[in-house]
Amino acid sequence: LALHRRLLGNDHPMIGDCLNNLANLLWEKGKMDESKSLYKEALALDRKLLGGDHPYIAMDLNNLALVLRDSGDLAGALPLVDEAIDVITRAEGADSPTAALYLASRAALYLRMGRNDDAEKVIQEALRIQRKTLPEGQWRILQNRSIHGEILAALGRNEEAEHVLIESYEGLRDQLGEKNGYTRRARKAVQAFYESTGRPERAVAYAS
Repeated sequence: LALHRRLLGNDHPMIGDCLNNLANLLWEKGKMDESKSLYKEALALDRKLLGGDHPYIAMDLNNLALVLRDSGDLAGALPLVDEAIDVITRAEGADSPTAALYLASRAALYLRMGRNDDAEKVIQEALRIQRKTLPEGQWRILQNRSIHGEILAALGRNEEAEHVLIESYEGLRDQLGEKNGYTRRARKAVQAFYESTGRPERAVAYAS
């Protein structure tokens, strides 16, 4: 980021890209306030340089929503996700893989809010788009299937949830590696499922 600023100045699209990458890293490290500040900076810069309907704007909005979600600000996160979906739909179409990614963010938020039926409808739509546009078993599909597994568990469909959660975790592990952030989140989802269903002995196998 510092090198790009020296070479390109502060008003260049690459600066927004670097801000996002640094914010992603800080988010993974649990430094929510620092991450949120950088996402906001990236969003403001990209709006200034790229206009309102660029895919980067949608990415910035979704990323900021995720860090707000993980900071507990669900009410603040939801309108950002909704705007991200609107922007990417105008930029790439309603059935783009990126639209499916942001729909999954909406589904995960609905789950956190206890809107479980709404969450399942949205994640099913995201998976429909992905299965239409991505190769079968691609890791983005597995990522969303893990979210679907959490939703199924919240709906009390435990047998189905267990299968989906384990299959998606194992697929992510095989494709992305055990240390990848998406793999770790999927593993924690399996652990949480077994803890919530009174099987701590099974949960231990998925503890980090």
